[in-house]
Amino acid sequence: MCRTPLCFLLLSAALLASAAPDYRPVGPETGVLGAATGFFHMEIIDGRDWMVDPVGRGVYLAGVDWCMPQGMFCEALGYAPYGKTVREKYASRDDWAEATAARLSAWGFNFLAVGTGPQMRYRSLAHANGADSLYFSTHLCTGDDPDRWISPYRNAPGTAFPNVFHPDFEKTCDELACKRCAPNVGDPWLVGYFLDNELRWWGLGDSATGLFDLVRTLPPEHSARQALERFVAQVFQEAASAASFGGAGAQPPPTVKRAFVALVAERYFSTLCAAIRKADPDHLILGSRFAGMDFAPEILAACGRHCDVVSVNVYPWADLDAGVVLQKRGGIPLAAAFRDFHEKTSGKPLLLTEWSFPALDSGLPCTYGAGQRFHTQVERAQASEMLLRTVMSLPFLVGDDFFMWQDDPALGFNKHFHENSNYGLVNVNDEPYAELTEMFARVHAEAPLIRAGAANRANGGASPPGEPPVSALASTRRDASSGRSERERFFAAARAACSKPEAAAPGSVGFRQEADGSWTLSNGLVRISGRVGGARMADEIAYGGAPVGRWGALLQWNRDGVTQWTEVSRVTDVSYGQDAATGVGTVTIRAAGGKEQAAGASAAASTAFAITDRLSLAPGSADILAEIVSLENTGASPIRVEYLFLRPFAVEKAPRASPPTAVPNLWKGPVEGWWRLAGGSRLGIVSHDSGVVSAKLWMRPEDGSQHPDVRCAEGPPFTLQPGGTFFPRTAFGALIRFQPE
Repeated sequence: MCRTPLCFLLLSAALLASAAPDYRPVGPETGVLGAATGFFHMEIIDGRDWMVDPVGRGVYLAGVDWCMPQGMFCEALGYAPYGKTVREKYASRDDWAEATAARLSAWGFNFLAVGTGPQMRYRSLAHANGADSLYFSTHLCTGDDPDRWISPYRNAPGTAFPNVFHPDFEKTCDELACKRCAPNVGDPWLVGYFLDNELRWWGLGDSATGLFDLVRTLPPEHSARQALERFVAQVFQEAASAASFGGAGAQPPPTVKRAFVALVAERYFSTLCAAIRKADPDHLILGSRFAGMDFAPEILAACGRHCDVVSVNVYPWADLDAGVVLQKRGGIPLAAAFRDFHEKTSGKPLLLTEWSFPALDSGLPCTYGAGQRFHTQVERAQASEMLLRTVMSLPFLVGDDFFMWQDDPALGFNKHFHENSNYGLVNVNDEPYAELTEMFARVHAEAPLIRAGAANRANGGASPPGEPPVSALASTRRDASSGRSERERFFAAARAACSKPEAAAPGSVGFRQEADGSWTLSNGLVRISGRVGGARMADEIAYGGAPVGRWGALLQWNRDGVTQWTEVSRVTDVSYGQDAATGVGTVTIRAAGGKEQAAGASAAASTAFAITDRLSLAPGSADILAEIVSLENTGASPIRVEYLFLRPFAVEKAPRASPPTAVPNLWKGPVEGWWRLAGGSRLGIVSHDSGVVSAKLWMRPEDGSQHPDVRCAEGPPFTLQPGGTFFPRTAFGALIRFQPE
């Protein structure tokens, strides 16, 4: 127990106050029995991880986020739509809470995760102590002292990271834990504490080294920057001897950076967990709600060493045709991703703390916010059931939290936070989505049987439902709504144009290549140009004679569990062809990337590859068809391929990412991504291959660099052997489109 005066005062006040009511069992009977300790705790029973409640019952935590009567405030309206409904419909917030708790129990929920109003507690659901009362970094990364954070909290997830090297870091954590946790000693309804939500573990890049790079940008007097320099000087003398970290060109090896990030993770988790356990030894520590699963093993291992449960927010991709839930669009099956994640946490139990699937028939725009979208509530319920059955079947996953109780406001929250999606179990009129809630009631009732099946699989049984073999996944159709790729659509439109009397002559697309390797493809409306030896696939894209963009390519690959991004850097070959029936002219561009292997170098040093793209123009059309044709491994080592990228860069140095005009991540819907240029014009991409193409065009705030991420994959990651070539079944395609003001 914490012995500070503050904790003694808070604990005394808590004991004098009315004690929490006696615990009443929540959720369906599972038949699983553990120790009756008076508090929630973890046990391994019959080969499965179980959350065991205070009276010794094994339970599956079926949770919901942000269940509160006030709802979400909408700046444009000046009020919270759901809160207005509650005030009009219920006599009091307690009446609302009684009715809401009864609804949630009827739908099989037994756990209130984060953002829950106090009126909901001690009714029929256990609860966590999270966003509304603890989150360390909300407190540590705000205020007037920038030395207290590595990255400040900017009122949005993924922005904050505390300075674990600050001289008062441990003291501040102790004080906050005493204030927030000591009063909860003895509460049997409290499951435990979430440390934080979606911290910026990736810093300036990937989670393995990005925090090192971010700390290195801090002022020399910053205590984290000073700790970094001491760390390198003390542990890796050879890396620090060449130059000061303030000097140009000093770049330590990746092992140094990873070791520093591991130190940051260890200090973060060990300090926060120790502070909570001193203040309140009765309750579990539920991790820090990682934003996804793509984190360095060193970070996950530190979390597993110090937390009782590892929590992670994941918005997966449900393929309704194939009957499988993927970690993300084009990724591996979710169950396989969770197994890999679980191993990296040293085998700690997992809790899926955020997931959802919005649908368009709710009437909400659904243009902002995370997650895959569907057209109907029927599809939404199907996807949700697939996910539930998948995660419940995993013997190490002890619960999930649905995001969230009520929908977003249709007009978003404010000018900084535009989220406007159908995440709710109920709409802003407090009306439940019947297809979804009826599904939850049915599947939650089956949780004991599904969990029992997990034990059989752990002992050598069949694979979880909804996880077909990779060969089955690879055979699914790419564009089930039309059966046509973007290339087929483009050529069909060109043939239709050629059949009209007023159509331009088929030979109106022209190509020219000079002796110095420079080339130009043009149809009078659009001009594309580049050169052999150039750094990009196309150096210039011009509309009406005015340059607006460039075209590049990038490979996302993985080595030793760390994601890498490598752009092509040299065009090696260009060729031209024309389709006689439509007049479509196509330039095929091959470009090399990665590190060439030097004589005598180890095979592990070689990451050389080549990507071939096609750019096509049709007579009389201002659209460009861009396609990825192939990927070659030209190095001496296997490449673990995750994604291939189409890259539409803007000529302007500081374009703005345009708000989406199409619904993002829509099942069987179009994909769009845009740069908004000076004067109001836009440059971007459009694709109907939504099963394999996703788009996010954005700029990094720290350095203003463009990130035109048009990501392509038709299955899970794969290994490409040296000398091997990968050909998509149909070339990944998108239309480059320019829209004038």
